[in-house]
Amino acid sequence: MTTFQYLVEGFLATLAAILPIPQSLVSDVSQHLLHWNKSSAELATLVSTVCAFYLVYFFRYDFLGLLSALLKSIVKPASLGSEQRSLDQHTLLFILTVFPFVFVGAAYAHPILREIEIFNSFPVRAVIYLGVALGLNFAKNWNKRIKGLNHLKLGDAFTIGALSLLASYDGISWLAILWIGFALTNYHFESIFKYSYILITVELVTIMLNHLRTTGFVESLHAVGYLNAIAVIVVSLTVVYMLMENLQRTMNEATYKNTRNWCILCALFYGVMVFI
Repeated sequence: MTTFQYLVEGFLATLAAILPIPQSLVSDVSQHLLHWNKSSAELATLVSTVCAFYLVYFFRYDFLGLLSALLKSIVKPASLGSEQRSLDQHTLLFILTVFPFVFVGAAYAHPILREIEIFNSFPVRAVIYLGVALGLNFAKNWNKRIKGLNHLKLGDAFTIGALSLLASYDGISWLAILWIGFALTNYHFESIFKYSYILITVELVTIMLNHLRTTGFVESLHAVGYLNAIAVIVVSLTVVYMLMENLQRTMNEATYKNTRNWCILCALFYGVMVFI
C-alpha cells in the first residue's frame, strides 16, 4: 500500500471507530469502490490503539470513578445495595450488565451470520441500512417528546444489551444501536453521548488489546513503515479529537438526523453496487 492509501484507510477506519459506521462499510468502499487490497491488521492495530487511548483520556475522570467504584465494591460488597450504591457503582453495574450481551453476540451470533452468504450480499446490506435509518428517525422523534433522563436506570441495561445483539451483524454499528437504545429509553442527549461512548471505549480497549496480542504495536509500526505509521497516527488522532470535541458540544436531534441521512446514503451505495 502507498502512503496515500494508508492515510485514506486510517481516516476511514477512525471514522468507523468513532461514528455509527460499521467496519464492513469501510472494507466494502476500499475493496469494491476504490479497488484496493483489504486493510491490514497492522493498520487496524495502530488506529484502534490511537482511538482507545484518546477515548480513555477523554473520559479519564469517569474511568477513574469506575475504577474506584470497582475497588469499593470488592472491599465492601454491601455498598452495592441500592440504598448505599454510589453513582459510579451504578454506572459500573450498568456496564457489566450490558457487556455479557455484547460478548455473546460476538462469540456466537457473529460467526454464524458471517458464514451465511445472503447476509453478506449488497441488497441485504442496503435493506439493513434503511432499517437502521428508520430506527434512528423513530428514536429521534420519540426522544424529543420528553425532557430526558440524565442518570442511568439499571433496568434499561437489559434493553440496551438485548438491542446490542443486533450489532452481531457486520453491517450494523453498535454505536448506532446504542444511540437508538438510549433514545428509546428516554435519555437526554448529553447522557446519550457520555454513556454510549463510555461503552464504546470499553469495546475499543478490548479490540486494542486483542490486536496488540495478535499483531503487536512495534511489529505494526515495522510492517506499515515508520513514516507511514506516524502519518496514520497523526491523522487518526486529529480525526478522533475533532469528532469527540464536536459531538460533545453539539449532539442533539440534528445528530440523529444527519446519521439517518448518512445511513440512507450508505443504503443507496449498496443499491448501486448491486448493478456494478
